Amino acid sequence: MNKILTISIAAYNIEDYIKEALDSIISNEKARECVEVIVVDDGSKDQTLEIANKYQAQFPETIIVIKKNNGGYGSTINEALKIAHGKYFKLLDGDDWFSNNLTEYLNILEQQDADLILSPYYRVHTVNNRYELVSRHQFNNGGDSTACDSNLVYIHAAETAVQTKCIKNKMIISEHCFYTDVEYVHSVCRFSKSVFFINLPIYCYRIGREGQSVSIKSRLKNRQDASFVSLKLCEDYRQHKEEYASIFADGQITQIATIIVFYCKTLLYMKNLKEAKKEMNIFLQKIKKYPEIFDRVLLINRSIKLCIKIPILFGVIAKYEKLKNR
Repeated sequence: MNKILTISIAAYNIEDYIKEALDSIISNEKARECVEVIVVDDGSKDQTLEIANKYQAQFPETIIVIKKNNGGYGSTINEALKIAHGKYFKLLDGDDWFSNNLTEYLNILEQQDADLILSPYYRVHTVNNRYELVSRHQFNNGGDSTACDSNLVYIHAAETAVQTKCIKNKMIISEHCFYTDVEYVHSVCRFSKSVFFINLPIYCYRIGREGQSVSIKSRLKNRQDASFVSLKLCEDYRQHKEEYASIFADGQITQIATIIVFYCKTLLYMKNLKEAKKEMNIFLQKIKKYPEIFDRVLLINRSIKLCIKIPILFGVIAKYEKLKNR
């Protein structure tokens, strides 16, 4: 049977979570038949690989396990794409899972032909197990689906499923680097010319797990990766701007500006504010080479705008951001 969907699961030291991720797929009868699950073990040092191999042995028609040396999140996407055969391609972090809407979701994908499918997702707060629905895009016709009639401002990887043929042998994501999920979405938008909306939350995104890249500690440690990805996306957009469908063009400027703001706001948490200010100035001088994107940064975040326009306020703004996010 032809596979409707390839699911790429990035797996690194997630022995406590990988079963939940896989069970959310293989417990579904339709998924067992028409979904291809590629678990890419990125050099785990715990029992992640052993657990994945047991699932592969039990469901060999559905699950494929790749063992590789550690190369970062982007490398898991690259490896999965090499062997992906599904009509659509979707990411699933190994510590996340799918909702019980999977059957209906697959039925819609089976009938669809749009390059990119977007759907809402849940942010699941682990502290209190609270499900927060994230639905950034508008749905017409009762919420089932629609062609888009406005620019897409911000797209999260959890929302996406893209036709495999659109990105296979075209897209290579940076390796040994954090924040490549942003790079992935950027590339998906570049190679997609049509979009379809499904008002059906499918992805459950875990919030609050220790060690996640969104924690302040992790952000500070990996901030140079955010800088690298920001600059790479700026240059990529400059070189390939004409390739973006009109629906994605302006939204991608905002998307890139958002990761730039993320990096700059991370610097405000540094203990040495003199070094933080210096690092931000050097970085923003590079961003100024891309006027459209730099202007969008000033537009979307007041704190960073004040840091640029009134440098003497840098320390005050840093203190404010820390207090605001306690």
